[in-house]
Amino acid sequence: MHWSVNLQPAVRLISSACAGKPSHVCALIVAPNVGRPGDQYTAENIAKAEDEVDQALREEQLQLQVRRGSLQFDSTCLGSKSSNRPGLHTFWLVYNNQKDAEGKPACRFAASYMAVRKCPKSPVHGADRGTWVNPCAGIARLAGADNLSKAQRSKQWATGLQFWDEVRDSLLTWLDFDASYGICYIQTFPYDATLPMSICRSRSKVTGKSPAEMVIGTLFANMGTVGAMAEETVDNSRIEAFSHKSIRNFVMNELKDKRLKITGYTPLPLQAAGDAGGLCLPHVM
Repeated sequence: MHWSVNLQPAVRLISSACAGKPSHVCALIVAPNVGRPGDQYTAENIAKAEDEVDQALREEQLQLQVRRGSLQFDSTCLGSKSSNRPGLHTFWLVYNNQKDAEGKPACRFAASYMAVRKCPKSPVHGADRGTWVNPCAGIARLAGADNLSKAQRSKQWATGLQFWDEVRDSLLTWLDFDASYGICYIQTFPYDATLPMSICRSRSKVTGKSPAEMVIGTLFANMGTVGAMAEETVDNSRIEAFSHKSIRNFVMNELKDKRLKITGYTPLPLQAAGDAGGLCLPHVM
């Protein structure tokens, strides 16, 4: 579904979540890179879309503190000189505007690097164009930018393993979260599985002082319905299957290459593991 349809419901959801636990909840919103349906790829209409989101977030009744910033992309991610893709991409970091006894923001994320500096610590790297995917395809595989529509390509500007590594690092820098904390990312409009992959990969690098992290991702795309009319359900099975398969294969490769360790995991002989290729993950997915 288009961002313009989801804007108001998403903003209300964000406001409610931030108000429910002002000290513990924030939202990172990456700006739409298309305008409203019609002539949606012009710079003018994309700028209007950003302004529309900005105004929606600043409605007084939402009680949100809004920090607007820019993601600067490394030049290697932007394509050739024929590409019109900008090197800066707007984001908002928002949290409830409640103050503590000292008059400072009650939200702990207000002290993060991204909230204070309004940018990541260094230019971020989006997914390589050759790794872009179409999760809605009947056969899940790497599609590459040349085999995707403009709409499918635009959904993958702000994603990728390295992108989420860099954004997560900037979001958590300057925060005193240790191993007693847990962080849950609720990804409302995921298009691939690279955020949970980023967290999985970081487990091989964390120290005993690092917080645990997890992701909850929604299946947002409406691909029609399946089943008898009286029992029809939204057809999201292909996206769900794509995400599960992507994460499973990633974890299997991390374990195989010994970059990831899971307590109690032991590799099985090849003939006993079947399609798992020598890896048995009964408790991972």
